[in-house]
Amino acid sequence: MLKHFYSYTPKAIPKEMCEYLIQTTPWDKRFDAQLSEDNTDLFVDDNIRKTDVVFLNPLSTIGCILQSYITTANKMADWNFDISKIEDVQVGCYQPGGHYDWHIDSFVPNNDRQQRKISAVAFLSDPDSYDGGVFELEVAPGIPERIPQGSIIVFPSVLKHRVTAVEDGVRFSAACWASGPAFR
Repeated sequence: MLKHFYSYTPKAIPKEMCEYLIQTTPWDKRFDAQLSEDNTDLFVDDNIRKTDVVFLNPLSTIGCILQSYITTANKMADWNFDISKIEDVQVGCYQPGGHYDWHIDSFVPNNDRQQRKISAVAFLSDPDSYDGGVFELEVAPGIPERIPQGSIIVFPSVLKHRVTAVEDGVRFSAACWASGPAFR
C-alpha cells in the first residue's frame, strides 16, 4: 500500500527555463494526442482528450529534469519501484477546449512485459496565462488548483488523474513516464 500518493515540488524550474522549453519545442512536428486501450491500437477521440503534442528524447533538457525528479520521488516516497526505462517526453499544448478526461497512465504490460510505473508532469505555463486546465489527481485533493509555473508533480502511474478543459489562453506542460518490469 502506498504511504505517499505524490511528490509535489513548486517552482522547481525557473520561469525563464519554462519559457525557453516552450519556445524551443519543435511545434511544427505536433499532432493530435492519441489514445490506446491495449498498447497497440492508437486512436484519437476529442471527447476523451484534446491536446496537441510533441515528443522529445528522454535525454532532452526537460527529459533529464523530469528523470531526476522521478528517481528522487521513487526513493523519497518509498515507492521503490523497479525502473528500467524513461520514456520519451510528451510536451502538450492545451488550447481553449483542450482537456484530458480521467485516466491512468499505466497500461497492461507490453510485449516485453514492461509497464509504466511512475508519471511526472512539469507545468510550463504561468497559471495566470490561461483559465481552466486544472490538473487533478483523484487521491490528492490537496494539490493547488492553480499550480505555479515550473512546478513538478510525480506520482504512481496507476493513479487516476485529469486535466479539465482550458477555457481561455493556452496551457503548456511536459509529461514523462518511467517503466519497468510488470507489476505482479
